[in-house]
Amino acid sequence: MRKISDTVIKVYDRLRLDEKLDFSNLENSIDRLETLDESLLKEIKKLGFDPSFRVYADYQNLLSVFEEEATIHRDFKFYNKKVLKFNRNYMPSYPPMSPVTDAYFAYWVLCDFQFGKNKETINTVFTDVGRSENFEEMIFKIGENLHDSHMKFYRHMGFQDGLILLKDIMTDEILLAKSSSGYDGSEGEIWFVRIVENLDDVHDYYVLLTTPYVILKYSVDDWIAFFRRQGIEKGDSEMGIKYRDFMTNPPIPNYWMEYLVDAYVNFNPHSINLTGIPDLPGTKPHEMNK
Repeated sequence: MRKISDTVIKVYDRLRLDEKLDFSNLENSIDRLETLDESLLKEIKKLGFDPSFRVYADYQNLLSVFEEEATIHRDFKFYNKKVLKFNRNYMPSYPPMSPVTDAYFAYWVLCDFQFGKNKETINTVFTDVGRSENFEEMIFKIGENLHDSHMKFYRHMGFQDGLILLKDIMTDEILLAKSSSGYDGSEGEIWFVRIVENLDDVHDYYVLLTTPYVILKYSVDDWIAFFRRQGIEKGDSEMGIKYRDFMTNPPIPNYWMEYLVDAYVNFNPHSINLTGIPDLPGTKPHEMNK
């Protein structure tokens, strides 16, 4: 079955994508990774930003340009129609305008939202095109990491070596992570966030790509019970596959954006507070306004 990426590869020159895709910022960010020393926090202080976060951000910006240029092709008609509707309905930015942040929406629509008979994403189309055009190898690693990541729920477990300890509530895996929003949180909080592996060869930690959504009033057990009601059971050998599918390809594409809108409580410049459980009526402050 023909993939949409096959079409883009064929029309790559006609769309003049080689002229429109500027890789310089991303390449500079990748090159910077090779100069890092063993002190991550010292490097971040010196640079003023997390070096891996910058690589992901530059990749996302490049992916957005690719999306804009490639989706003029008729094969993206369904994609364009849906994304335009999502943009109009949720106005991604930051509270108080919208609890759907720019970063949340960008990574979701570019890396999670599936379209076409082969369930492609903009990210998978881009990487397919990249293999045809011999993009730099690190670009495929970035794309793969983003493809493998998705929004998850974590419990804040405190701090270690200046980094945040986050425990995946479903797998119980504990990860060291760096928040790029400026919010480090407190032990015991439940976060809804997208994290990815760092990209350098020196350090071992994860990077938060989105502003933390902090869940108020509801516990880890409440969320485990929610996923159980969706047929996602801790200890099930298929749990990881089911969990990923529900988070990236839920019953309706905008399922989690609807939750963000319904559950929104308040915000500060570095985090956003939510409350409620998606399938429990009466638990979310804005669900009755529709």
